[in-house]
Amino acid sequence: AGFINDRVGLGVDDVIRLIGELSLPQYRAAWARIHDGNVMEGYKQTGSYRGYERTREAEHLFTLLEGKTDKNLDEQPRVTAYNHLLHVYASAGYHSCLAVPDALYDRMFFSEIQPTLKTYEHVMLALGLATRMAEFDALWSWLSTSHRDALTVDTYKVAMNCLCEADRFIDTERTIRDLMENGTLRPDHEVFTVLIRSIYEFSRHAGGAIPAAEEKRLIFIPTWLRQHGVHFVDLPPMQQSLVTTALERWTFRRGLAKTTEPFLEARAREYEAWNEGQRWAHIPQDEINTSMIEAGVRKIRGDTINERMRLDVQKGGGRGVIYPEATHLAVTRFDPHLGTPKEQITWDRAGVRSALYGRSPQSPTDE
Repeated sequence: AGFINDRVGLGVDDVIRLIGELSLPQYRAAWARIHDGNVMEGYKQTGSYRGYERTREAEHLFTLLEGKTDKNLDEQPRVTAYNHLLHVYASAGYHSCLAVPDALYDRMFFSEIQPTLKTYEHVMLALGLATRMAEFDALWSWLSTSHRDALTVDTYKVAMNCLCEADRFIDTERTIRDLMENGTLRPDHEVFTVLIRSIYEFSRHAGGAIPAAEEKRLIFIPTWLRQHGVHFVDLPPMQQSLVTTALERWTFRRGLAKTTEPFLEARAREYEAWNEGQRWAHIPQDEINTSMIEAGVRKIRGDTINERMRLDVQKGGGRGVIYPEATHLAVTRFDPHLGTPKEQITWDRAGVRSALYGRSPQSPTDE
């Protein structure tokens, strides 16, 4: 229905498909794979390939399509064709990208074309590529609050790609968390690609001890993938390498790698602190302070008692009342305290003579 050119015989669907192909989806996907799944980099590289010529051709096809509007077209094909036109402009370079929010979006109302969710996705994409984040925040806030039930996974992916492009990694992860908490939507591998890139880039931008702490979060990616039914092999090779490296470095393996020990010790200390806080969570703060003071007083008293016992032991010659002096000392030849020989035992002649002959000594009267 509704031929654009009688000689060629193109139908409405054919022209809409031609306008969509002018955004070079396969070329853009190839550049995104080269840049480790970075969709925004794919749009930038595609914009340098005959962007102006592609926008002129898309405008020409849309003008021909509008010529048949009153007779052969209804509202839905016009909206689809105009959304494809916006996508072509968004993928045609920086200056053409600016025309999407500045001119083309306003032209929809003069052409009496009702915008759809895909229209707002293209406008957000153009704002993100131009890093006009103030306008992007206003549009995304309006969509996520007023039309939250109508959002799709593609809408979330456009938002998180734009936020990650502007180095707003915390907002990117917040958007991904909102998507995961939405019970009706199911994230795909592209969502986790953005999440991994956001975690890694944030660890590179941050300073101090934050990079290691952020990089450790990559070890939870396989668990999240299993929870949402996404295969690990669907991730780009670079993202797979980052997750694998983090798993080898920060997880508990046989032999306990050296880099794992401080991480596990810190986790144990954090758990102990949390557990200690849970033990006293039901007690009011003033009672906790009172118990802490009492414990301090008991410790001081205990230290005083221990000190007194130590002094008593020291005064007792190092032994104390627990280990008293021995009351019976072994009789030896030498005095252990003075180091001098003891008084010798004197026998009489008979006793000495008897001892020499191997007999027991006897008194002189026995002879």
